[in-house]
Amino acid sequence: YLQALVTLGKRCDIHLMVANPCRQFWSDIVDRRYLANLARHERVSGHDRAAEPSLYQQGNPLLASMGKLGRDYLYMLGQMELPEVQLFTEDNHSRLLTALQSDILSLRNRRAVDPQMASMSADEARLAVTLDDTSVSLHSCHSAMREVQVLQDQLLAMLEHDLDLEPRDIIVMMPDVSLYSPFVEAVFGQASAGTYLPFSISDRNAQQESPIIANFLSVLSLASSRYGASQLLELMSLPALLRRYELDEDKFAQLRHWILESGIKWGLDGQNRAELSLPNFSQNSWQFGLDRMFAGFALGDVDQTWQGIAPYSEIEGLDAAILGQLYRFVDLLQQCRQQFTQSSPIEQWISFFNQLLDDLYAPDDSDLAALEIIYSSLESLQTTLQEVHYHQPIAAEIVLDYLQQSLSEQRSGQRFLSGQINFCTLMPMRAIPFKVVCLLGMNDGDYPRSVPPMGFDLMAEHTRKGDRSRRDDDRYLFLEALLSARSHLYISYVGRSIADNSHRAPSVLISELFEYAQQAYFLCDSSESSANDNSKQLLELERQGQQLMQHLTTEHPLSPYHISYFNQSAGLFSYARQWLPIAELNAQPQQHNSFLQPLSENPLEQLELSALIDFYRQPIRYFFVHKLQVNFVDDEAVIEDEEPFALSGLDNYISRDNLLRHALAGRDTDSYSQFLSRSGLMPLGEAGDKNLAKNLHDGSELAEKIKPLLAGKLRRLAFDLPLSGLQLQGWIEPLYDIGVVKYSAANSSGRSYISTWIAHLAACANGCSHPTYFRAINEQFHFRPVGQESALDYLSQLIAIYQQGLVQPLAWLPDLGWSLFNGEDQDKTRASLEKNYNLFNDPYIHRVFPKWTDIASGLSLLNNDILTPLSEYLVIDTEEAND
Repeated sequence: YLQALVTLGKRCDIHLMVANPCRQFWSDIVDRRYLANLARHERVSGHDRAAEPSLYQQGNPLLASMGKLGRDYLYMLGQMELPEVQLFTEDNHSRLLTALQSDILSLRNRRAVDPQMASMSADEARLAVTLDDTSVSLHSCHSAMREVQVLQDQLLAMLEHDLDLEPRDIIVMMPDVSLYSPFVEAVFGQASAGTYLPFSISDRNAQQESPIIANFLSVLSLASSRYGASQLLELMSLPALLRRYELDEDKFAQLRHWILESGIKWGLDGQNRAELSLPNFSQNSWQFGLDRMFAGFALGDVDQTWQGIAPYSEIEGLDAAILGQLYRFVDLLQQCRQQFTQSSPIEQWISFFNQLLDDLYAPDDSDLAALEIIYSSLESLQTTLQEVHYHQPIAAEIVLDYLQQSLSEQRSGQRFLSGQINFCTLMPMRAIPFKVVCLLGMNDGDYPRSVPPMGFDLMAEHTRKGDRSRRDDDRYLFLEALLSARSHLYISYVGRSIADNSHRAPSVLISELFEYAQQAYFLCDSSESSANDNSKQLLELERQGQQLMQHLTTEHPLSPYHISYFNQSAGLFSYARQWLPIAELNAQPQQHNSFLQPLSENPLEQLELSALIDFYRQPIRYFFVHKLQVNFVDDEAVIEDEEPFALSGLDNYISRDNLLRHALAGRDTDSYSQFLSRSGLMPLGEAGDKNLAKNLHDGSELAEKIKPLLAGKLRRLAFDLPLSGLQLQGWIEPLYDIGVVKYSAANSSGRSYISTWIAHLAACANGCSHPTYFRAINEQFHFRPVGQESALDYLSQLIAIYQQGLVQPLAWLPDLGWSLFNGEDQDKTRASLEKNYNLFNDPYIHRVFPKWTDIASGLSLLNNDILTPLSEYLVIDTEEAND
C-alpha cells in the first residue's frame, strides 16, 4: 500500500498523518527476548560478544516489546525519505501514567535491571509515585461478570471525583466485545436511577444484536445439519416465530414434552439421513415422532402397534391445534431442504426467501429493523446480478453463503463515539485520546490473541518487515491504548478461579507493563536505596517493586455483596445499594453449623400417609422441597440429539414396570414388547432387542412371583386415624384376601423396607390382621401382623421423627441406615459406607451433611427407633416359601 501511495503521490499531494509513540529514532531497538536469543546464539557459536560493542539497543523496554508493528511501519516510511513535520508533546512526569508515556516518548529506560547481567543500570533516576496517584490501576476479579460490576463502581467514583469528566470521555475496550456484551447490558443496563451511566456497545454485528437475524441464519444452516431436536426447539423458542405459529409459553412447553416423550432425536426422515450418507431409517426422526402423535390422537390410548407405528396417546381434544402447528413448522423445513438442493434464477430465490420470512416470523415493532436488514441484503444481491446481466440459475450453496457472509458482516446500529461510554473491541483505529481508557479481559491466553498458523502459509515462515501478525497487532494496540489515556488507565483481568479461588496470571503485556513500573518507580513513603552493594540494591529494588505493585493492584472478593465493600476497606467500595442488606447479614457473627439450627415448629392437624412414606424414602430432600420450598434439581428433562444406544437405570425400570403390569393384567406382553421397540425409546438393532428381552424376562418372572398373592377381590380402604395430636389419613391399598401386596420392578433397598413397613403399620392400626407382602426383582419379604395398639405406638414414634425432620434435616437415610443396621460386621460396614459416601450424587445430602462424620452418629441413633421394630416383624421369603 505504501508503494501505491508513493506512485499516486506523483500525481497529487498525499499527506500521511502518523501517530509516532517516540520522538527519538527507534527503528533499531529490539526487545530483550531478541537480545537474549542473540546472546545465546553467540555463546553456542563461541563468539566473544564482549570483544565488540553491541549493535543493538533496547531503549525503552515497553516500546521495544510492544512497538514492533509501528517500528517496522515507521522504518519503511523513513526509507522513502519523505519530508517530515514532527509534532510531539512535552514530557510530563507528574503522575505514573504520564511518566510511563514520557518514558516511551523519550526512549527512556529508568534504572532497569539488565536482563543478561543481574546488575543495576543507571540510565535515568527512578521517579517517585505519590500515594494518591490512581492514574494506573490493576483490578483482579473472579469472572467477567465481576469485572463489569467492579468497572461500574470505579467509573462512578471517577465521575464523582472529577466533575469535568463526562461519559463520552470514557472508552472500555476488550479482546472480544461480544463475550462481554451480555454482562455489560446486565450491569449497566439494569442500573438504578442513581447509578445509571449512558453506554453504547460497538463492534457487534447484526447477527449478535438481532435474535431474528441469528434465527434466520440458523434456519439457513439447517441445510447441512442433522435437524437435532434441541436445535429445532431452540429455533422455535424465538418470540416472533412463536407468534407466527400461534404458540405461547405453555403451548411451547407442551410441544417440548411431546417431542421428548415421542422419541424424536434427529433427522427429518429416513431420506434426510440417507442424504447425509447414513442408513435410511426413520426411527427417532421428526417424521417418526409426528406419525406417533397423529396415530395416538386418532386411535386413543392403545398399547399395540398400528401399521408399524406405536401410537403416542397423550394428545387429545384441542391439543390437536398445537400438533398442527408443529407439523406446519416441520413441513416448512422439509420444503426448505428440498429448495436448498436446487439451482434457481435469482428472482425465484428472492421470492422464496421473502415467502420464507413471512412463513417463519410475525414481527413486532422491535423486529422490523432486523427484517429490513435481511430484505436489504437480498435486494443488494439481486441488484448486483442485474447490473452484470447475470440471469443463469444459481446454486443454493452460493446464495446461502452470500447471505451468511452478508448478514454476519452487517454492523450494528450502535456508533462508535456516540457521546456515551463506549464499549468496543480492541482493534485498529481506536487510538483516539480519551480521559479514561479501560481494558477488560486482559487474561493470560486471551490477549494477545493467538491464531494457529496455517500449514500452507509460506509467508509466515519467511517474514519481512510490514507483514501482519495478530500477536504483533495486539501488542501495538495495547501500546496505543496506554498512550491514548489522558487521566486514567484502568486494567482488569480474571485473576482468581471462580471454582477454587486459585491464582490466574494476567496477560503477558500486563506483566511487562508492571514489571517495568516496579523497576522504574517507587512509592513516596519508601526511600530509594543508597546501598553500594549490588545484591543489596537488587533486594531493595524487589521490595520497593512489590510495594508499588500492591499499591497499584486491587484484589476484589468473589461476590459484590462482600462486607469489605461497605465497611471502608482500603481500595474497596460499592455504589450498589441492593447488596447492602445481604452484606450486613453476612457480616453478622454466625455460630458453627448455623444452618442446622432448628426452625420453628408448626403443629400439624392432619397428615397424609403418602406424605409420611415420601418423607422416609428421602427425608433430607423432603425437608428442602416441602418445608423450605427449595429445589436443587432441575426436573426439566434434557432433549437429546442422538438416538438411545443404551438405556439408563430409570428407563430400564420404566420398561420393566410396564411389562410387569401387562403381565399381571394378563395382557399380551409380546405385542407390548413390539410396541416398546417401536416407541423410539429403546436402542435400535440387536442391543435394543437384547435389552427388551431381558426386561421382558425379569418382568414376567416377577409377575409369576406376585400372581399367587393376588387371589380374591382387590380392595382399597380409606382411613382417618387420630394419632399424636393429628389425623393420619390415607388409603390401605392394594388389599387382597391375603393382605396388602406391594411390588417393584427394581431391586429392593432400604427404601423398600421402610415404605412397606409404614404401609403395614397403617393397615394393622386400622384392624387388619394380615401380613403385608413385598416382591422385587432380587428379593421377597413380608411383615408379620402387628397388634393394633403396638402399630399405633410405632406410627406415633415415626410421626414424631417426621415432625423432627420438618424443623431440621434428619441425619438419616433409608439405604445407608439399612446397610449399617443389616451389616454383619459393623466396623467393616462403617468403613465401606464412609469410603463410598462421596459417591452419593445428591445435592440435598451434600448441602447439610458433606462428610460421612456429619451423618454417621445420627444413623446409629435413628436406626434404633426406626429399624429395630421393623426387623422384629420382618420375614425374608425364600423361593420355596413363595411357591
